[in-house]
Amino acid sequence: MIQEAQRIQALLQRLVAARRRLRRQESKVRYLQHKSCRTTRGYQPTTRGERDIHGAAETWEALAEERERLRRLRRGLAAAREQFDRWIGLLPDERWQVVLRVRYLQDGSMAQAAAAVEALTGKSCSSSHIYRLHTQALEAAAKTWPLG
Repeated sequence: MIQEAQRIQALLQRLVAARRRLRRQESKVRYLQHKSCRTTRGYQPTTRGERDIHGAAETWEALAEERERLRRLRRGLAAAREQFDRWIGLLPDERWQVVLRVRYLQDGSMAQAAAAVEALTGKSCSSSHIYRLHTQALEAAAKTWPLG
C-alpha cells in the first residue's frame, strides 16, 4: 500500500512540476514579447536602401512558437488539474480533500493546508496532524483512484 501511495504522490508532484514549467514558459514568452518590441523600434536603413530590423523576423517566429507551446502546456495542465480535482473529490474525508487540493492543485505549503483545514473544521491543527492527514489521503487515494 505504501508503494501505491508513493505512486500517487509522484503523480501529484508531476502536476506541480508541470505548473512550474508553465511559469517558466510564460516568462520566456514575456521576454520574447519585450524583445520583439525592441527590435521593431530600432531598425535602420542599410547601404542598399533596405531596412535591417535586427533579427525581428527570427524573434517573431520564436515568439509564435513559444506562444503555441505555452497554449499546449496550459491545455494539458488544465486537463490534468480537472482530472485530479475529480479524483480528489472521490475521497471520503473532506479534510483529506482540502489537504490535497491546497498542496497539489494550488501549490500551497503544508502550513497553508493547515490553515485551510482549520478554516474547515474550526479547530487548530498541528503540523504533525497535517502530515498525518496528507499520508492518510495518499493511502486512501491509492485505494480509491482509478489508475489501473
